[in-house]
Order: sequence, then structure tokens, then C-alpha cells
Amino acid sequence: MSLGHPCQHSVSPTSCTRPVMFASGSAPGFRPFLRRLALSACVLALGACATAPQRPPDLQRGDFRYAIERARWLIEQEMADNKVTGLSVALVDDQRVVWAEGFGYEDAEREIAATPGTPYRLGSIAKVLTATAAMQLAEEGRIDIDRPLKEALPAFSVRSRFDNTTPITPRNIMHHHSGLPANHLSGMLTTSAPAPFTSLVEAVRNEYVAYPPEFIFGYSNLAVSLLGAAIEHTAGTPFEQHLQQRLLAPLGMVHTRFESQPALKVYNRHEEIDALALRDLPSGGLVSNVDDMSRFMRWVFADGRAGERQLLGADTLAEMLRPQNTHVQLDMGFRVGLGWLLSGIEIRNAGTVASHGGTLLDSHSMMVVLPEHKLGIIVASNSATSQGVVKTVATEALKLALEAKAGIVQPEPVLASSADVALPPDQLARYLR
Repeated sequence: MSLGHPCQHSVSPTSCTRPVMFASGSAPGFRPFLRRLALSACVLALGACATAPQRPPDLQRGDFRYAIERARWLIEQEMADNKVTGLSVALVDDQRVVWAEGFGYEDAEREIAATPGTPYRLGSIAKVLTATAAMQLAEEGRIDIDRPLKEALPAFSVRSRFDNTTPITPRNIMHHHSGLPANHLSGMLTTSAPAPFTSLVEAVRNEYVAYPPEFIFGYSNLAVSLLGAAIEHTAGTPFEQHLQQRLLAPLGMVHTRFESQPALKVYNRHEEIDALALRDLPSGGLVSNVDDMSRFMRWVFADGRAGERQLLGADTLAEMLRPQNTHVQLDMGFRVGLGWLLSGIEIRNAGTVASHGGTLLDSHSMMVVLPEHKLGIIVASNSATSQGVVKTVATEALKLALEAKAGIVQPEPVLASSADVALPPDQLARYLR
């Protein structure tokens, strides 16, 4: 696996064939400027030198070479256009990693190149792992995901302005229909060590739900963090320790952890910036690398089996990937599984497209899996400007991989037209009050 320095696949000797070196004799105040200037020049040269690889006239099934070369070209263009400092990617085909590579820098000042082993803040991809841990406890009969959350977390309570509603449950938390607010902003992001996420249980007692449960999709970091508190209470061990023991260690994800403020370099337009600490670990505190996350995707494709251990039943995994909100007409066709989003990534004729992104102020990531084809990708970056980049790279690279593996070519895009949605009288009465 190559480190993927900018334009390293080009034969041009002037196109950043190695990391930029900085003169040791520069004045201290001038050196950061030189570093930024050199990195920007390297990235600009990267974009200028790159030519899109030509599609072979006869692609052979199972040959990913063109998909990888085209994805490399796309990454180089996107990083240059968006001033992204470091990015790593891993592409999985069933039980093998067909491509893993780093681009740019993990640490620009020390000239440490990004690799598949570079750690990143993966943000909300944490929700997939938190949901997985909840489903493990559900299989053991220790959490009933269809009973009120209060049964798994007795200290939980929240106020409501709505009468005769269905309860907040682990299930509707995992598919973001609990009605809880999106965030509890006070203390969520801090410059010093935050309060433990379990403090949210007390913090929400005098808060109100935003909607009745099952009313409409409402993405909630708060709700998933409360689910993490329920996991901790039920397991009798700290949330982070429980996930290490029950999921991460059995999968060999030895470089993955939940942490509020990891000591990682993060950037905004090639300027190093300070990262804020995050309180809500179960919903956004995942730190990992693409090597480890490729292990997680391979485990999904193995129907929950890791070596000789069945960490989660195949039927349970399938339930996590099944749309949970088909009964909610206000969602207008937007589909959600348990921990996974099933809408938002457009890959045609691929069957289920399950994904989750991670969006923090300083870092972005995207994981997408195609369960029917056992293809998956993880893209992660250490740059504030990379939100669109990670989604574009993940989507386009997976389209190319799908063509390479299954011969499925994406149709030409067409303009979407809106459709009228007819609501029955009982639904109208519910929404029009």
C-alpha cells in the first residue's frame, strides 16, 4: 500500500513526487508561512498535473484497477479544490481490502504522510457502533428495544407537551424518531475536558421533546448519547470499556476508541486549528483509522461473525439494515435503519445503500456499504473543508467498484420530479391540528 503523496503516480519530477521539505534555517515566524505556501503549491501542482485515467474498453469483472486509479484522480482533484490537508480511504470487497491508501499529510508541520493507519475523528459514525452494541444487548435479552427507554435507563425522564403519544424507545432512538431534541448544546463542545456524557440524563429532566415519538425523522445526537447511557447502565461497565470488550477487541480494531479530545492534528485550509472537546461520546466520539473500519465492514459482510465468534446474529444485522420508518409519511421516502441511514447516497441499481457520515467542526468522514454486493468504503479526513469531499469520494469510488465487481453501470442522471403524496384522513388529522 502506497502512501499516496500528491501526484506520486505521475512521472513529472516537478509535481510533488515526495513530501515538501522545509529549510531549517528559516526564521521561526516565517517557517509556518513557508510550510503553508509549499503545501498549497504542492496541492495546486497536484491538481494541474492530473489527467483523468482513460476507461478501458473492456473492463473485466473483479478487476478494480481502473476504479482505483479513477478514484485516486478524483481524490487529488477534490483535495486540491477544497484545500484538504490529509485523507485516507479503504475499499472492501467482502472479506478482502482491495485498496487502502493515504493522501496528503497526517501532520503537515512534521511532514508525516497520511496512511491507512492514520487516526481520524470519525464523528457520527460512532452511532453505527453504539447501535450495534445496543443490539448485542437486545439479543441477550438485556435490553428490549421496543419498550420505553426508561426501563433500560431508570433515571431518564423528559417533559412533553403532547398527549397520548407512543414512548421513547431504543428502537426509535436508533432510527431517529424519538422526538428528542437534536442536541443539548450546553457543554456539548468545550475547550477543556467536558462533563461525562452520562450527565445528560440529569440535564434533560426539565427539557421538552421536540416532537411526539414516531412523528417525523429528527436526527438527534442527544438521543443516541442517552442510549449510550442505557448501554452503560445495563452492562454495568463504562460505555467505552463495554464496546472495547464486546465489539472492538473481538474485531481486532485495536486502534479504535471513544475519546472526547484526541491529540490529533486538524486543519482548516491547510492552517492547523485547535479541536474542541466533545461530550457526547456515543453519538460522535469515535476515533479510528480506515484499516480498523475496514474490519468492521468485513464483519458486516460476514453476517456478524468474527472468526469463530458470532458477535451479532445475521437476522439482527439484517434488521439494522431494514427501513424502520416506512409508516412515517412526513419522511417523504427518506429511509433509516437502526444506526444506519438508508437514504442520502445515490447509487442506482445497487440494492440497499447503507451509510453514515461523521461531521465535526474540524474533521469529516463517510462510510458506505452495499450489503447485497458486499462492497464498502470508508473515507476520512482531518480537514474542516472536507465534508463534501468525503461524500463525493465515497459515492463515486463505490459506483466504480460496483461496476468492476458486478458490471452495474450507473445510468445518466435525470432531473427528479416531485410527486403528490396523498394522506388518508386519519393522517391529515394527526398533522393538521
